[in-house]
Amino acid sequence: MKFPYEAARSGRLLLIGSLFIVAQLAACGGGGHDDGGDGGTPPPTTVKLKLKGAVTDAPVANAVVTVHVGDQSFAATADANGTYEADVEVDESQTGAFVSIDAKGTDGQEFVEFSSLLGSLATLASQAGGDGVLTPDENFATQVTNVSTAEAALLVRANGGNPVSSEAALKALGAAVNGQAVLDLATAIKLAVDSAAEHPLPSGFSSTLALANDADASDAFVADTQAQNPEMFAQAQASIVDDPTLTKPVVAGDIPASLTAAILSTDAGFTFNYTNRVVTYEFDQSGSGVVAGGSYNVGMHWVASGSGVAVTYNEPIRTVSYDTEDCDGTVRQVEAHYTTNGATLSLLSGRTLASKETATIHYADCPSLADRTQTTTSASTILGDDDFEQLTAGDLADTRQSFYVYDAAQQQVVADVAQLNADGSGIAMVSGEAFSWTVDAQGAVNVSFAGGVVGRYRELRAVDAFTSDLFYDLQTDDGRFVDAGASVEVDPAFATEIDVADLPGRYYQFGIGNELNPGSGTKDFRLRFDPSGTGAQENDFIDGNGNLVTVDENRDPSVAFRWVLDDNMIVVQRTFNTDNGAYNCVAGSANCVLFDQRTIIPLVDENGRYYVLERRQVATYGITAQTPTTGLIRYYDYEPLDAPAAGAAPPARVGKLAPARGPSLH
Repeated sequence: MKFPYEAARSGRLLLIGSLFIVAQLAACGGGGHDDGGDGGTPPPTTVKLKLKGAVTDAPVANAVVTVHVGDQSFAATADANGTYEADVEVDESQTGAFVSIDAKGTDGQEFVEFSSLLGSLATLASQAGGDGVLTPDENFATQVTNVSTAEAALLVRANGGNPVSSEAALKALGAAVNGQAVLDLATAIKLAVDSAAEHPLPSGFSSTLALANDADASDAFVADTQAQNPEMFAQAQASIVDDPTLTKPVVAGDIPASLTAAILSTDAGFTFNYTNRVVTYEFDQSGSGVVAGGSYNVGMHWVASGSGVAVTYNEPIRTVSYDTEDCDGTVRQVEAHYTTNGATLSLLSGRTLASKETATIHYADCPSLADRTQTTTSASTILGDDDFEQLTAGDLADTRQSFYVYDAAQQQVVADVAQLNADGSGIAMVSGEAFSWTVDAQGAVNVSFAGGVVGRYRELRAVDAFTSDLFYDLQTDDGRFVDAGASVEVDPAFATEIDVADLPGRYYQFGIGNELNPGSGTKDFRLRFDPSGTGAQENDFIDGNGNLVTVDENRDPSVAFRWVLDDNMIVVQRTFNTDNGAYNCVAGSANCVLFDQRTIIPLVDENGRYYVLERRQVATYGITAQTPTTGLIRYYDYEPLDAPAAGAAPPARVGKLAPARGPSLH
């Protein structure tokens, strides 16, 4: 199992060494051609390659297989087990042509249509070696499956709806495809094939491939299939990653020393709101290693077996996620503590890493929710140096960018704002720590902090006009921490100066509307600032009877707050009185305990969208000097107070949300 794809090699010398070259000799008997009969220009040299694989999610018997090499096609028929052999022969000049495979079912399975994208013929020939036969062990894309179909469709989508017709495009587009979306679509296709009666194709679609290639229809089909039977959907996902015909075989010697994978999404809220969506594995060939994320760094042991790598952590990994649950009749965020002891890794392709893990979940602030155990199957996208934007020092000199730093006192990563000076010096403006910075040949920003931490920062993509998806790798005395988050360019032309008279209004975290259910009619979480210096956290949900319920201080007094503007920073405080139990007393007054404080630092704003750095302390029984302070980059969309509180939300800015662990506390 080669985790990252290998660089393609091509050229005349490679072809001579790895292809069957059919050279038709000009004549038999003697070397002369003075009679002119057979002594003209010899026929062109051709190239032969045999492809072996299977058409399967479960085997598709007697499938019709078509191998496309550029604009030429070669047919084959699968046997009763779905296995096929296809012979390809093209002119030597066509070895740079792109190769793909389509397969179509027969005998009642005509609606089953799969696709797979392989690469250039020259690359496939190199992989095949001297025997000229390409097998799944050499290129797993010869397996034409529900997974390869999902990935092919998503690559076309990432290519603007245009066919992927070159190896260069195949490689370049890989980082734009969300591994979780591959697994989700492959699962829906599997259920359409294996359980056609329960999950028939939508009206107007005659094949699985036609459905997969329609972005809107396939997204809706995935959502509907999962909603119809979540347990069946989860079981189908687990069966995919356990199926050796759908996952690449493991060869221990091919496992790289380091592997980084990330859960990706095109949704801005995902970039801002989720943590621990990047993981790096360091594999030592002795069977030991290290696994690192945004909030953990632990040793591990690993064993390769079959199509999987079983990873056991030397100590449990504990993460916190603020999950939305029904707690005592109110749908709200609850503090969920996840504990995991290991994972099983497998490759759905050279780009998609699947992980199956079992976690114990404890709900720290909702005692009525019992602890439970949950096994999940997820997928992420394998990333390499070539997948990131190539930054230059000139891009960054004399700019301010939010970034992520390690707070050694708290032993956690927090957001800060970097002042990057043209002379290579800089300062983290919130913590005050100085640093030096350079940009290396890969376009990564390398930062050496005065306290000894070394950071490497990469930009994966632009999220919007102000924000990019920033990947960071921090080497600290407490270990390595790797993750990604929003980075905002603090453009002076859009700097925010707040007037206390203009502040009142509702501010919706990550935009107006529920990103997971945009058609619900809810507006979702917001902060309501009243002119009096008071306000409340507000949220809404649809109850079991289909009614819209707004949660504010009238339904839950604990969400009330007081606010002040202090040196262009908004300080929001939630309090309670230990004497009478009342909420929203004045902090500092007798018996008044401060249990939640946000300090909101505006960065830039555009047309009512405010990008901020938000520092937060939360402690149920009162904030002390030892209470940790989180630092997150967020955005809020403004709405005047006289707008409807709920029920008239515009469509949310949404994309496919992957099940990353660790959505932030509102």
